Amino acid sequence: KQWYQRRVRGKLSTKADELPHLAKEEREEIRNNKGKVLTQWEELHNLLEEKKKQLIETAKFAEYLNELDSFMLWENETLNKVESRELDVGIARVDLKVKTHNDIKSEIESFESKYKNLLS
Repeated sequence: KQWYQRRVRGKLSTKADELPHLAKEEREEIRNNKGKVLTQWEELHNLLEEKKKQLIETAKFAEYLNELDSFMLWENETLNKVESRELDVGIARVDLKVKTHNDIKSEIESFESKYKNLLS
């Protein structure tokens, strides 16, 4: 940015001097307008930087939405698998699942106090 500003300043100053056919007043006017040109360039540069930031944020948001879509697709597929498996089981299989569930529940409950101690 600063490099470009120096380059623009230098070109504006030398352009005024390179125009010998212009009257001295016209060369001075060109030199005086240098500040206006640099201000406008700075405004354009700032606008460009703002648009660049917005584009980056939009890209991040689009990436987030893609990840969310992927997660929701996985979630739906998993729920469909679980539901289809539950429909295909018999009574003996259900009893086994209930026993396994209760065993895991008991194990979780036995660790509950240890877990609470970790959090405190």
